[in-house]
Amino acid sequence: MNQIFSPSRFIKYAVYQNRMRGKILLLTVAGAFVALMLFMFIILVENSSLINNEWNNTFFLTGVIAAILYIGNSFPYFRKKDTTISNIMLPASVFEKFVYEYFVRVVLFTLFYPLFFYVTLYLTDKITHFIFPNNIATSFNFDFLFIKSSRESDYLLFYYVAPAFYILASSILMAGTVVVRKFPLIKTLVAVGLLTLSVIGYFFLISEKMYLINGIRYYVQKYYSWMESNESAFITLLIFIIFTTITTLAYTYFKLKEKEV
Repeated sequence: MNQIFSPSRFIKYAVYQNRMRGKILLLTVAGAFVALMLFMFIILVENSSLINNEWNNTFFLTGVIAAILYIGNSFPYFRKKDTTISNIMLPASVFEKFVYEYFVRVVLFTLFYPLFFYVTLYLTDKITHFIFPNNIATSFNFDFLFIKSSRESDYLLFYYVAPAFYILASSILMAGTVVVRKFPLIKTLVAVGLLTLSVIGYFFLISEKMYLINGIRYYVQKYYSWMESNESAFITLLIFIIFTTITTLAYTYFKLKEKEV
């Protein structure tokens, strides 16, 4: 039997995990639905004339928050010693467990959330209009995801760099859940935040030492302007993100394998 990946064994493992975590998942979805509905209800009551374009930011904001909370709690059985041992003893390879968690936490979430947002907004709008008949019915669709920007740089950022960065961020969050046992999401966010601040502080000090009188912001804008006129700069950035993502996923897999051993 294939010790790395077996479709039949993977399906059995997925069925078992869904049976064990099904109730928690349903409660999570229900809680997210209620929270998002209340949030949308407040927005609709405060501003009854929202149109499609004005919901785009809400869609991305709530999606990012939901992704951080959901992906940042991957591999939940690592939080307790007894559940960790029970999962290790399951007849499934490390790669199958890794693929299952990534598929459920990243792939399925990415495909499911747009529908979840749309349905929640539709129901919230109907309820709001029933309670407050004078409210204007809102509308929302995903046309903005398929409209090509007139600026090539914006198109490349939205359709290539942003998705790649999303996958990288998801990979970092998953890596944190394997490395850290207690409160992995909080500790991962703190670690990434401190690293980001350190990098920003380092370049700020460099700019001070080099007497860059225009400041970091000026040179960031200059760099972005250069990227707008140079497509290879986007390709370089994309390659860097993809390489970092692969490295992070590989690290997560081998760390998971180390725990199994």
